[in-house]
Amino acid sequence: MALRFIGQETKSIPRERLIAAMRHMLERPKLADLIIPDLTRWEDWSVMQKLVDLFKNADEESSWVRVPVVNYLRACPLPEAQAKLDELAPTPLPVPSGSHIAVDYGAEGGPALSVKMQEVFGLTSTPLVAGGRIPVTLHLLSPAQRPLAVTRDLANFWANVYPQVRGEMRGRYPRHNWPEDPVAAAPSKKSLKPRGT
Repeated sequence: MALRFIGQETKSIPRERLIAAMRHMLERPKLADLIIPDLTRWEDWSVMQKLVDLFKNADEESSWVRVPVVNYLRACPLPEAQAKLDELAPTPLPVPSGSHIAVDYGAEGGPALSVKMQEVFGLTSTPLVAGGRIPVTLHLLSPAQRPLAVTRDLANFWANVYPQVRGEMRGRYPRHNWPEDPVAAAPSKKSLKPRGT
């Protein structure tokens, strides 16, 4: 990229002029992921809100911009950067069992969370990040940490898919908790049935 090469030649073009050109290129979202690392390297923290907006407005076609924005916020020494990072990309994310599980922001299709199904019993809707705008893809795991289901719509999963999963898993893992109503069930870090049930 020309700006990256010229950026090392500050005797030819003043640093502020180069940074201004990079800021201008943020108006072209398809180039933003190329510019954000340079803005980070040059420690230009003046575009933080613009990058937060890019993160929030990213869709499936432009989700690639989220990782450079997160890296920018991680590198920024300003206290508001950490607050923005916690709002946009909380990691780890708390689940109903009390566990805090790391979110994979580099996953294809957007943020993803791999969690044992028993740990999200009682959760009625899909967790959201980016200020409540982006659903987290849940990779629901068996007691053996094997994938059981992937969903971005937990309410629909509980109502329509879980009964089938429950039937299969009760046979495979009979000592583990597979309640009829997962929304009303208590979550647990341990997947075994509570004693006396």
